Amino acid sequence: MNGTMTKVRKLPTGNSVPVTVATPKRGAKAVLQPGVFAEERLMKNNTYKLIELIGVSEGTVEEAIKNAISRAGKTLKGLDWFEVTETRGLIKNGKVSQYQVKLKVGFRLMSDEDLRMA
Repeated sequence: MNGTMTKVRKLPTGNSVPVTVATPKRGAKAVLQPGVFAEERLMKNNTYKLIELIGVSEGTVEEAIKNAISRAGKTLKGLDWFEVTETRGLIKNGKVSQYQVKLKVGFRLMSDEDLRMA
């Protein structure tokens, strides 16, 4: 393998996601690297519930996303992916005082095997 490159793949949900692909030597076929942007593999035979969350942070958009995912992870199992659908914030005295990020979050509905292992 010579390195990696990123391609955009369409998921069954209609969303597009970046997928890191190993760059093969000449003549070899490119393959997905396991565990790297593996949403396609994760969604293949699962059923997902989609919820909407709004994360908030006084620091950054990234912190707002992490806050929402972290809080949801305390009560929901099987969180696998998210999509940022809206970014907004508050302004006080001419400066950004808060970031608010609306997310769609997908979590797996547990299979019988998942429930036995929980």
